[in-house]
Amino acid sequence: MHLESRGAAVLVDAGLSAKQLEMRLEEVGAVRAELLGVILTHEHGDHTAGLKTFLKKRKIPVYASHGTKDALEPHLATVEWRSFEAGAELAVVIFGWRPFRCRMTRPNRSGCGSASGKCASG
Repeated sequence: MHLESRGAAVLVDAGLSAKQLEMRLEEVGAVRAELLGVILTHEHGDHTAGLKTFLKKRKIPVYASHGTKDALEPHLATVEWRSFEAGAELAVVIFGWRPFRCRMTRPNRSGCGSASGKCASG
C-alpha cells in the first residue's frame, strides 16, 4: 500500500515483485524522490517478497519491529533498518503508524497497523 500526504510517501509492505511495485507506484503517480521508506507489518513472504530487489534501485530505509528486522536481516544485510518496539507508535516524517497485534504475527512483530494524518492510499 502506498500512502501519500503533502508530497511525501511511504510504502506499507512489499509483497509483490519489484517490477509490480514499480508499476503500481507509477500508476498512482508516485515520484521516486518522494518515497521516504517502507514500513513492514511482519516478515511473511507475502509482505516482503519484492523488498530486496526493490531496494536495489532505491536507497530508502525499512521500518520494522525488532522481531521482524531480526528475522529478515540475515537475508537483507545491506538494508538501512530503522527498528522499533512492537506495539509502539512509529513516526515517519509526517506519517504516524500505530501497529497492533494480529492473529498471524508472533511476539515482537508489529503485525497490522493504521496510518494517521490525511493520507491518500493506492
